[in-house]
Parts: sequence; C-alpha cells; structure tokens
Amino acid sequence: MHSTIFTVKNFSFAFKNFHFIRNSSKKLRLASESGERIVQLVNSQTTFNDILNAKAIRNAIRVDLALGGSTNTTLHIPAIAYAAGIDINLTTFDDISREIPQITSLRPAGDYMLEDLEAAGGVSAVLN
Repeated sequence: MHSTIFTVKNFSFAFKNFHFIRNSSKKLRLASESGERIVQLVNSQTTFNDILNAKAIRNAIRVDLALGGSTNTTLHIPAIAYAAGIDINLTTFDDISREIPQITSLRPAGDYMLEDLEAAGGVSAVLN
C-alpha cells in the first residue's frame, strides 16, 4: 500500500499503477517517465513537504480502506504525517472508515490479486 500513497497524491503522474505491473514494457516506460518527473521536481526545488498535506494523507487513507486496509498503513501513514507536521491518528482512520465503503479485498487476506485491481482500472478507478 505504500506506493498507493504516491499514486493518490499524484507525486508523479508516472507512478500511476506502477506497483501493480510486473515484467512488462509498460513498467519500463513508467520507470523512465517517473525518473524524468523526479528530475523536474528536483530542478524546480520541490520538496516532499511541498506536495504532502493533510488532504493528501486523508485521500491515501480513503483509498487504502476502500481496497481492504492494511495494518501497516495504520503504522506508517501516521509516522509520515508526523514527520510532515500533520496530525493523523487512529481516530482519523476510524472516522474515514465510517464514510468510505470497502470495494474489494486484496490478497494476502482477500480474494483478489493486485493484477485484478489493475485490470479493473487500478487506483485511478478507485479514486473516481
């Protein structure tokens, strides 16, 4: 789910569904586009804290919960938020979980694989 955070925030357009694609020419193309985008961000002196904000963190939590959630997310998102000076805690997850339906259940605990999510439109489809 960690790369989902970057997808949700659109840290780079090229990260879209990047973590779902294995051994494909699409993965190579996305890797190249991601590298180009990162160079652009560095050249424009854009920092992670320029991109990361409370809305982005909450959207990442929404997507994570819609995909079935992860205990790792409840550990890592608050830590990332804390480093950025954003107040996110387990109550935030609880509040968001009451407004966002779970639309799939991915492995290892669920019935579907990441490839199934990609075939259905990936994280972009979840966001829409």
